[in-house]
Amino acid sequence: GGIKARVKWLLGEGKRHFAFGEITFDDVGGGAVNALLSLSHDAILTTLRKQWFNTIKSEGFRYIKKFKTLPIPLLALILTCLEASLKQWEGGKLVKENFSDIKWRKKYYGHIAYITTLQDHVPTWIASYQEKVIRQVCSIAGVDIDDMEEEVDLSVLDFAALAAAA
Repeated sequence: GGIKARVKWLLGEGKRHFAFGEITFDDVGGGAVNALLSLSHDAILTTLRKQWFNTIKSEGFRYIKKFKTLPIPLLALILTCLEASLKQWEGGKLVKENFSDIKWRKKYYGHIAYITTLQDHVPTWIASYQEKVIRQVCSIAGVDIDDMEEEVDLSVLDFAALAAAA
């Protein structure tokens, strides 16, 4: 199958084929995914790295406390962006369209629901995934995530005295 058939299959309403790892296509525009590799397509990691962890000054590194694990809303946003990008190829040729939060809001919340359903059914898997993805991105960038924060010594402070002085 050509681009049009493959994109249609990847977008398969609600199935999120585009988010799986080990995608294979058949000759008629269908395909298969490894069902154990949900949320494992390389494009997810690449988008996360390039958009939020590209340099040490990128948001992911600047706010590393918020990124110890991959936030679900961020993962949903990445999935929404990937879906929007694929949608531009839906007719078999690239037709560029500006991303609109109004147009893609429903899909974004659908991705949130998908991820939280995974979280409800396999909480240890999703927690492991969220940590693993951040560690992979940091490793690619040559950053040790465990060495990103300075320990804070508060032993010199008297919290009771500070509270009383307020």
